[in-house]
Amino acid sequence: MSSFATVGAFFIILVVVYGTWLGGHFLASSPRAFDVYQNVPPLIIGAGIVICLACGRFDLSVGAMASLSVFMTIGLRTKEGLPFISVLFIVLAIGVVVGLVNALLVQRFRINAFLATLATGGILDGVYTVYGGGTDVAPVPGSPNQLPSWFTGIHSFGSFQVKVPLVVAWVVLALLLASAFHVARDRFVDTPREKRNLGLVLAVMAAFAVFLALARFPQQMSWGIFALLVLYWIVWVALRFTRFGRGLYAIGGNEVAARLSGIKVNLSITVAYVSSGLLAALAGIILAANQGSASPQIADGYLLPAYAAAFLSTVIISTGRFHIWGTLVGGICVVYISQGLVLGGVTFTWTDVINGAVLIIAVGVSTTLRRAVSR
Repeated sequence: MSSFATVGAFFIILVVVYGTWLGGHFLASSPRAFDVYQNVPPLIIGAGIVICLACGRFDLSVGAMASLSVFMTIGLRTKEGLPFISVLFIVLAIGVVVGLVNALLVQRFRINAFLATLATGGILDGVYTVYGGGTDVAPVPGSPNQLPSWFTGIHSFGSFQVKVPLVVAWVVLALLLASAFHVARDRFVDTPREKRNLGLVLAVMAAFAVFLALARFPQQMSWGIFALLVLYWIVWVALRFTRFGRGLYAIGGNEVAARLSGIKVNLSITVAYVSSGLLAALAGIILAANQGSASPQIADGYLLPAYAAAFLSTVIISTGRFHIWGTLVGGICVVYISQGLVLGGVTFTWTDVINGAVLIIAVGVSTTLRRAVSR
């Protein structure tokens, strides 16, 4: 019931309150799709955070890792002149190495995950500050070492103006609707008596598909949003249908019991940290495509909204359990709430206050639900 209440509360705020207060401008599909486009990097970071939280671990280095990724993506091409494809592989490899270091500190040396990953994040901040000389890193006009036009610019992957082909957008949305039906069937249709609710679930899915078509959401899907949705679907499949994913949740529930049942706890946690570092690096690459330059702490501020989205997942779709789709829905809802207040006249400087409040509420409700389930 808590998941229904949370979704209902967001619906009332976004559709009823904001729709009445701000009118059709807030409910228009194009500006709302642009809001999602701008928040693709923190939402990708949130996916990595959920993987770690599923096994009961924290990673506070992801914001700094994403910032370092932006600097390396821009700098290795514009300053060092490396081939851009090599740059992408190097940046992703750095994310993997950082994840391995975090896993080593937490699992091998038994350092508290908060302290270990916080320290790692501080080191990463220092690395990109030294590399950039404390200033921005951007392409130099006239230099032969420019970023590829397909990567950044008004007609590139990083632009909101460039959309995926409509058929591709509908294929992705159909895949997501089918996955949503699977989640709803598992979450809300547990007993034979409730099987009759499948028809209702299908009707809701069909109505939502019609709503997407009428609102022209598929026409607003940029390549960044496409990458976000496909990535979330891959993470969901990994967590829901693989031995690795089930093992992570088992470790998060009871590490001792998971170890006794034969789950390779250390290896699973290592893979979780590597996944988190890799996704943070990918978020930085996408942010570099969006911005075209790097500035100090460009992604450090994403840590708070990413964790807010992750903890919201425990009260959306699931009950006290970290869930990838709940992270996406919760993260987008928080973005819309913040943007609605900005449109209503509140200065954007209140965004962090809103994210912090949402995180406190989500953690409090999640803790209460976990205690209730464990009784």
